[in-house]
Amino acid sequence: MILLYNCRIVETKQDIKKFLSLPQSLYKKHELTQDKKSEHQILSGQHVLSHCFEVKGFLVEKDGDVVSRCILTLYKGDVNAYVGFFESINDIAAVDCLFKKVAEEVKLSGRDKIIGPVNCSIWLGYRFKTDHFEEMYTGEPYNKSYYMDLWESAGFTVQQRYYSNKLRTPQDRDDNKKCKNRLDYVIKEGIQVRNTNKRIFMQDLSDIYSLLIRVYSNFPGFKYIDENQFVSLFKKLKYILNDKAVFLGYKNNQLAGFLVCVPNYGNIKSIFDLLKKPKEYVMLYMGADKDAYGLGGAFSELAYAFLKRHQYKCITALILEGNVSGTFYKNLVEDTCYYVLMKKNSL
Repeated sequence: MILLYNCRIVETKQDIKKFLSLPQSLYKKHELTQDKKSEHQILSGQHVLSHCFEVKGFLVEKDGDVVSRCILTLYKGDVNAYVGFFESINDIAAVDCLFKKVAEEVKLSGRDKIIGPVNCSIWLGYRFKTDHFEEMYTGEPYNKSYYMDLWESAGFTVQQRYYSNKLRTPQDRDDNKKCKNRLDYVIKEGIQVRNTNKRIFMQDLSDIYSLLIRVYSNFPGFKYIDENQFVSLFKKLKYILNDKAVFLGYKNNQLAGFLVCVPNYGNIKSIFDLLKKPKEYVMLYMGADKDAYGLGGAFSELAYAFLKRHQYKCITALILEGNVSGTFYKNLVEDTCYYVLMKKNSL
């Protein structure tokens, strides 16, 4: 029996409704990480980042039912096109139909490469998870286990690899002399390290923005956003953070580095999830000025002390393969999860 699929561009409110409905049919309730509000805002041009890019949504249908979808994102002056918000049944023919239509639009736009999954911007979400689908942590990308296979069947190959290390609870025997020395060094260099608190969090977020834009500018897929956009995207962190698990390093009254650890609430679905006492933390965001030598190791020492004091496990999250931050407290690693960013060169 031949299955006939039809792919078309999202144009109407009814199309948007259909686009938003697919994930709910694919995932169990505890697995569903979809942010319907953001997807709707993007497709209707009302998102805080909407003026940064051009988007087109795609639907693949069979007998009136949506079976595959994605959003194509184009940036002015960028030779690459980006595909994200991908969801699909496990059917190569459906995905082939989707990407043939996407490729037509990419060719018309004059781009020569498709990169994904990127949900319009790396600020919003990107990468496929490739293993350990039985669990998820706060801030982790999540998808169906067969997605990478479907993309490879459509001609995509791996562009970047990432990983997350799961660390056991630290003990006295695990003390790391190198990281302790790094902390001593940065203190002697006059770098003042402190935590945040709810009262000054918004100012700290502004400081993080200023540094982040500098140190992440060469990061794969980086796109500039202004401070108001950044604050709008990340201000909700205030409600899930433990102030004592956020570390900020200042040199000459300027932020030189940061480490943001968040409690692992898994897939946050409601305010009630935030009432649970976490048993694990996630080192989710880290950055340091190139002139702040040793600050990464110093932050690792401070985080280690926090985890050891409270007897928490930890996940060092979403590290770009080859990045030095993956070497800190490697002796505590119990397991590793892997992720990929993919590309398709020939259209």
